[in-house]
Amino acid sequence: MTAKILLIYPRSNKHLGLWKDLSFDNRVLLRCTDRRNISKFLRLFGSIFIRVHNHFVHLPFHNTWYNYHDLYKIIESVDHLVLVDGALNVVSLSELKKCKRINPSLKVSLYLINSLRAGSPILNKVRPLIGLFKWDNIFTFDPIDARDYGYTYLAFNYYSSHGILNDCSVENDAYFVGGLKGGRNDLINETYNYLTNLGVKCLFDIMLPKTCSTGSLVGVHYYHGWRPYDEILSNVNKSKCIIEITQEYQSGATLRYFEAVCMNRKLISNNENIINFPFYNPKWMKVFHTPDEIDTDWMMCEEVVDYGYNGEFSPVHLIDYLQQ
Repeated sequence: MTAKILLIYPRSNKHLGLWKDLSFDNRVLLRCTDRRNISKFLRLFGSIFIRVHNHFVHLPFHNTWYNYHDLYKIIESVDHLVLVDGALNVVSLSELKKCKRINPSLKVSLYLINSLRAGSPILNKVRPLIGLFKWDNIFTFDPIDARDYGYTYLAFNYYSSHGILNDCSVENDAYFVGGLKGGRNDLINETYNYLTNLGVKCLFDIMLPKTCSTGSLVGVHYYHGWRPYDEILSNVNKSKCIIEITQEYQSGATLRYFEAVCMNRKLISNNENIINFPFYNPKWMKVFHTPDEIDTDWMMCEEVVDYGYNGEFSPVHLIDYLQQ
């Protein structure tokens, strides 16, 4: 079977392995906006100069450095190009328009897996570009964005589980990982202080903004840049409960929700929408607004959690949907 769908995803998805279930799916071609290995000459100079009318003209090679470099060669053979939000920071609108000229029957869709209304930096340059292109579809994981902007709500088919088995050697009662961004800083700090003062054994991994060199909470692991995702999954595996604190105005599911379901962990979240998500179970998922609403006895109680997950979040189902 010839691939009918080309999916281009941002390098920020690469270390998460979100699309790995599609690696051997012959219905889809995957491309990442990660940079390619280039020659030593281009690494050193990143460009060439040619002489035109006694002036040196700079010719950049930027587009040929990326892993979607063969875009124009393959675009005639596919029916549908799907761009995952952050990829629009690299793939230009002019490239998308050229694809449409090469293949006039091509569908071009945008898939937002970050909330437009929240403060995710990955969308800072994406937001103003959305209205400058005629998309065949705009899909979003966020139900409020779908309602407010008229996008198609498509929320639970971009997570490839990683096959990490439950580990009996639980070390923490609660685990939080995330960045100080999106208006959630105070709630993160207050939650940590409240829980640790009540004897809850917490592991908090907090990513600092570039402008901040150190954090203020004793016992918290602060860092800059992404943590290896295998490390995050290992910490989830060693914890009884995942703490999810979303950015302001975000109502879609985060990776913490997917991890809780796929790895059978309790989840406590400030996202009220979890009660509408698949696999919601009030026995193992709780909503909180302020730290004093957290049931610490429930959080620290070790029990068998089983959501009965069987691959329902896999991006394989995205391809099924697109081919309907």
